[in-house]
Amino acid sequence: MLPVAGPAPRRGHHHQRRRRAARRTPGRARRHLHTLAEASLLDTDRHDRYRLHDLLRAYAAHRLQLAEHPAGEHDEVIIRILDFYLQTAHNADRQRAPHRYAVAELDATTPVVAQTFATDRDAAHWLLTERHNLAAVTRLAAEHGHHHHAWRLPGTLRKVLERHHLHDESLALHTIALASARAIGDSSGQASTLKDLGTVHLNLHQPTEAVQCLSEALTIARNTHHQLAEGACLHNLGRAHLALDDIERARDYYRQALALRREINDQDGVGYTLHRLGMSYGHVQDYDVAVTHFRQALQVREKIQHYQGQADTLAGLATLHLHQGNFNRTIEYAQRALPIHDRTLDHRTAIDTLLVLARAFYNLHHYDDTISAATRAADLCWEINDPAGRAQSFDLLSCARNALGELELSNRLRQQASAIRAAFAIQGDLNTDNVSGL
Repeated sequence: MLPVAGPAPRRGHHHQRRRRAARRTPGRARRHLHTLAEASLLDTDRHDRYRLHDLLRAYAAHRLQLAEHPAGEHDEVIIRILDFYLQTAHNADRQRAPHRYAVAELDATTPVVAQTFATDRDAAHWLLTERHNLAAVTRLAAEHGHHHHAWRLPGTLRKVLERHHLHDESLALHTIALASARAIGDSSGQASTLKDLGTVHLNLHQPTEAVQCLSEALTIARNTHHQLAEGACLHNLGRAHLALDDIERARDYYRQALALRREINDQDGVGYTLHRLGMSYGHVQDYDVAVTHFRQALQVREKIQHYQGQADTLAGLATLHLHQGNFNRTIEYAQRALPIHDRTLDHRTAIDTLLVLARAFYNLHHYDDTISAATRAADLCWEINDPAGRAQSFDLLSCARNALGELELSNRLRQQASAIRAAFAIQGDLNTDNVSGL
């Protein structure tokens, strides 16, 4: 039951006081929050993030319904919240990937002080930590008709959700974003959101749905002469057709994307497409051609200092050399990629890199190193809830323990891997005969 509410506050100086309170400086607001936390009216964590207790939140919402507000005051507060989160999320996204195709900025309509970030790790951490609040303000924006905010917010968050395997969250947010972009007839917003929705469907292994979204986005981009979006759509249509095993059509889209991106000097896009072209050749075991494209992609990404892209391509080169049996080169590229993964908090690709590294060590009979790499992979799998990766990690640990003569431990690890696969209906197995494969 809610506490009994007193009478609604009277209009007049109370409203002025509320309006002044809404414009506190960050430092002064922080001091007030600290005072409330000391009085046990707020919870705080080690990151200085504050939360209302559930009962107090319900009480505050109840009082807000009873209180009288001057016309527009409530909406002004909402816009300030939206402006803060959108500007800060944009700053974080730009810090993480300054050369990447970005969601169009929206000028703030209220005097907010957005956060900035010194490193890409700080930016990634903020986006990941605040993702629930970003999802909440996206819904808030859509519900209150602030569609310009609502379609932009998910685009700043997509990459972090992708890297941490949170594809269902991303799908829900981008569905809201598309409805908002359509509600206001924003062609740029529709093209951008459909492009991102296509990518989310690819991550969910839904290539047919991806093709539908990307084809519509491509049509809008071409009709509005939005060449950056057009290049991104062509690139992702290549990804979709590769997932459908239509290799030649996939390469045709990649080549169209590469030509356009070179024409408009989209170097970040050039790096992405060269990388994906390399993957298309690796898909059919044409490893030499694949390596050539990956090296070209790495050269571009190093030139523009796209760290996350460099790590992806280094990991791709490690994988290709593993397939070719060049285990020392595999280790070289994987060990170059891992510190960058740590810097960008890219746990998803770090897991893949660690598993490739563990396989290379195993094939060179470096069993202690195999155990170290596979254990790190298993720990990261727990963090991002990746049961398939965890099963592969346990298989590799089982193989290494078996090679060291630790048969009982090896059997337990293999049983754990089998149990995970059975629980999550995961196909595949790993044994000493195919440990160098993927």
